[in-house]
Amino acid sequence: MRIREVMHETGLSKKSIHHYIQEGLLKPKADANSYFDFSEDDLKRLILIRQLRDLDIPAKDILQILNHPEAAIFILAYHRRKLHHKEELLVSVEGGGHP
Repeated sequence: MRIREVMHETGLSKKSIHHYIQEGLLKPKADANSYFDFSEDDLKRLILIRQLRDLDIPAKDILQILNHPEAAIFILAYHRRKLHHKEELLVSVEGGGHP
């Protein structure tokens, strides 16, 4: 699958896909002309990466999740606590009660 198809399927930009490759989050095969050839597994991985980035999880933590799926629950719990803390700060700044 070529990058245009992947862009269409994932909603990611070419720049984002290349960034994830550069960060080591994705390692698609390259053909003889150095064009990337994405597999179905690459596509699934990119969708997961996009979902995790949508949650503001940094690339280094996504790499840990991808390389060590058993650690995912701990990493996600950490980010959940961070988001909860941010929510508490926002509520206190706004002077209101809990949402």
